[in-house]
Amino acid sequence: PETSKMNYGKDTDSKSFRLILCSLVELGAKNINLISPTHVWQAIHSDLSHFTRLFSQPLILKISGYETQAMIREMAPLASVFVPDFKLWSPGSARQAGLPLDYGKIAQSSVSEMLRTHGTPQFVEGRLNRGILVRHLWMPGNFSESKQVIAALAEIGYRGYFNLMTQYVDVRQSRMITAPKTEILWLAQMGKDCGLQILIDGKRGTSYGEHETDILYRAG
Repeated sequence: PETSKMNYGKDTDSKSFRLILCSLVELGAKNINLISPTHVWQAIHSDLSHFTRLFSQPLILKISGYETQAMIREMAPLASVFVPDFKLWSPGSARQAGLPLDYGKIAQSSVSEMLRTHGTPQFVEGRLNRGILVRHLWMPGNFSESKQVIAALAEIGYRGYFNLMTQYVDVRQSRMITAPKTEILWLAQMGKDCGLQILIDGKRGTSYGEHETDILYRAG
């Protein structure tokens, strides 16, 4: 909401963007996260290419999930880690959420394309250095959608990390809704049965008492 609703931030040119990336490395950044970069990809592509030639920090792309396979192929040579959202599956729920009706199918095909180049995770000092981490936000009243998202990932053979986020922010009422423990444990077990590597709010484990080990990087 800081950028999409409150208009925080400022415009920057290519030179300034490169300086920002370099300054983050100098400050000790373990990786560089770009959140929703698709709409500016053509503008920043050369700057990111320059960055990856100079630095070894992983470049993490947190994307909406609604990406064409052609866009994933463009991103793949520069991306160290793909972190796609997979929000919903059915057209009806997508309509209610203001998403394209084909969101689920597109998100599934997007992850399928990522599997081709990033399907085998690679670690450096215990942290994910290359691979995929799918994020899914539990939403009130959409328990069946969460189950369908897990099933859709299993259908394409995804066996990587699945970050189940359990706190939904209701912007209209300015409140946070936490998922019922029974639903989270049910989804975590289903994901585990499907071969997914389950994270809950960015941490390992399938219950609230088991995820004390810090995971890879904080997936937020």
